Amino acid sequence: MKHRGRIQAQGEHLESSESWSQEEPPTKEDGLQMLENLGLP
Repeated sequence: MKHRGRIQAQGEHLESSESWSQEEPPTKEDGLQMLENLGLP
């Protein structure tokens, strides 16, 4: 079974997201890395 989802950030001049699909659920570290990849200020 695949685990999938999307981490996103939205604001007045911001709309960015990163999706994931993998066999295991993402770890806390995975989630933090995805947030970093969004390029938030």
